[in-house]
Amino acid sequence: MLNRLRILIVEDVVNDAKLGVRELKRAGIACDFRRVDTAVDYRRELEEFKPQVILSDFSMPQFDGMEALAIARQSHPYVPFIIV
Repeated sequence: MLNRLRILIVEDVVNDAKLGVRELKRAGIACDFRRVDTAVDYRRELEEFKPQVILSDFSMPQFDGMEALAIARQSHPYVPFIIV
């Protein structure tokens, strides 16, 4: 049985997140994902979902990629973080 990659997506546009997941699956990457667009939701999913990788938009109205990176560096420094 293949392990599915847990991906936390920091993105305010739902369709952009879905496009990214579709491309990952098309590349043969089995994954489960959660999408967040606020710092509160992000912190919660870091603890509950326990992502193996974080994909983040750089700029969003309420939250941004640099803030997400800073939070991840403090609480989950070994989780790969990619700004898309």
